[in-house]
Amino acid sequence: MTARLPEPQASRAILVGAARFARAGLPDLPSVSHNLADLAAALTSEADGILPPDRCHVVEDPALPHELGLTLSQLAPATEDTLIVYFSGHGLLDSQGELHLATAGTDPDPGRIRYTAFPYDWLRRELADAPARNRIVVLDCCFSGRATQAMSSPAALVAGQLPISGTYTLASAPGTSTAAAPVGMRHTAFTGELLALLRSGVPGAPELLTLKELHDQLLVRLTAKGLPKPQSLNSGTADRLALGRNRAYRPPQPVEPPPVAGDPARMTGTYMCTGPAGAQFLRFLRSGEVLWLASFAPPAEVARWLRPGAAGLLTGTYQLSGDSVRCTVDGPAGIVQYTGSLAEGRRTLRLTTQDHLGQLSAAALWKLVPATEKDGNR
Repeated sequence: MTARLPEPQASRAILVGAARFARAGLPDLPSVSHNLADLAAALTSEADGILPPDRCHVVEDPALPHELGLTLSQLAPATEDTLIVYFSGHGLLDSQGELHLATAGTDPDPGRIRYTAFPYDWLRRELADAPARNRIVVLDCCFSGRATQAMSSPAALVAGQLPISGTYTLASAPGTSTAAAPVGMRHTAFTGELLALLRSGVPGAPELLTLKELHDQLLVRLTAKGLPKPQSLNSGTADRLALGRNRAYRPPQPVEPPPVAGDPARMTGTYMCTGPAGAQFLRFLRSGEVLWLASFAPPAEVARWLRPGAAGLLTGTYQLSGDSVRCTVDGPAGIVQYTGSLAEGRRTLRLTTQDHLGQLSAAALWKLVPATEKDGNR
């Protein structure tokens, strides 16, 4: 599956947050209210949101666990494509180390947590029964990494409590770590960074912000600030779902024809030909030389190699007459000759190769590689 957005009318988000608590042992979390409001606004933005407002449900400060359970049991079965469940608040471990999500009336005593907080296992079971093709769980709470452990445990698989595919879990902290909710900040640390990515995008990233891209970016940003490392667990192709469009995305610019300077028989530019054995590159220099390189590396990394005299490069000469080109390169099998012509406004070379034995290969297309700052004419 290629990266895609959820189908708006067949998907929904359930955003749950607990900001205020009745028990003294659980401090209030004012930032959770902002998390809910701002995440809902990002997901339903008229400009680039992924859901209509009526498909995004905010559940703030549920009083008791069964209230949250009833809401999930009502909304989850009515979702066909993508179900997103987000929780922000206190994560608690009971006396057996099982993760629970605190509600407004939760008693933080380890012996009473299982009776007064929402067991994560309830959410896992609800997801297993949901008809949605994809299920996304985002947990911004202490010990949230326990959810990825629970999802991947052999016991969960044997018991049939986990969908085999189509589930992605993103947790703000490892299973043994607390989450960060800086005092005085509008958002918790994890959700604040998530919102920043959805609002500002990622320069150089693809058009859609997939779950994998978001996790990778969150890991880099939060780790750099000394905050807990987010955890993730993917099954199937759920990690290719996107939570939004990349606002920093810039489509590739059209490639201009190589410049012709002075003598019309001279041209410059780097051309790439790909095939089963990897990629080959020809760089035409103003001096009339050709640099040749074969590599499995992605094109973006080639610029730093295409340097006159760089190790592994093979040189030669070329001639250009009108739109016809002839070049000779001292290749790995000896002298190799290319003959062909330019096309598509000098953006493409159609070359036929003659090896050192005089054998001709089938014509291949060589596409112009856009120049970068590091790949200037030398």
